[in-house]
Amino acid sequence: MCVIVSIDLLNQYPDHILTSPVRGVQELMAAAKAKPGQINYGSTGAGVSPQVALEMLNAKAGVAMTHVPYKGTAPMLTGMLSGDIDVAFDIASSSGPMIQGGRLRGLAVSGASRLKMLPQIPTVAESGYPGFDVTSWYGLVAPKGTPDAVVQKLNAALQKVLLNPETQRTLAATGNDVLPGTPAQFQQFMQGEYAKWTDAVKQLNITVN
Repeated sequence: MCVIVSIDLLNQYPDHILTSPVRGVQELMAAAKAKPGQINYGSTGAGVSPQVALEMLNAKAGVAMTHVPYKGTAPMLTGMLSGDIDVAFDIASSSGPMIQGGRLRGLAVSGASRLKMLPQIPTVAESGYPGFDVTSWYGLVAPKGTPDAVVQKLNAALQKVLLNPETQRTLAATGNDVLPGTPAQFQQFMQGEYAKWTDAVKQLNITVN
């Protein structure tokens, strides 16, 4: 965190809970409580953000599920469709079309607000777990020592792109929220994210093995 200079937060994208057999987050958690460790959840690899997000939700709900890591999104979705796993977190750009086509069911969105491309799916917070807000994001940074004038110029250029209606429509169509701001706002955001994810990984004992 100390070797970079914040320029701008480009976009955020939440995951959504995917599942086939149940119809709501409360039903899923009830099943997990009734059968501790017997509900299998998939991720795109050990230690990735969707695994951490689901473990954060499990901790909040007081349940235990069994993690099944896959080597990427495609095999995880195949496992979901075949019934090898019961639930997963995934991004809308990859599984959104399957939800829209009825092949998978989206239970909830991990972020604070609903997705524009899938507005019928509630948030996790709306589904009984207030305060749950987990997203992934992209931002632009520069090496420490970059002149402030350069940082401000880059930020201003990005603002023009990110506030363009066509840019916003394109990103919204793939489940992304555009969140332009100042370098100071982005720095504060990153510090909060660093603390949140560091605490979660430590408390939940997440490893990459």
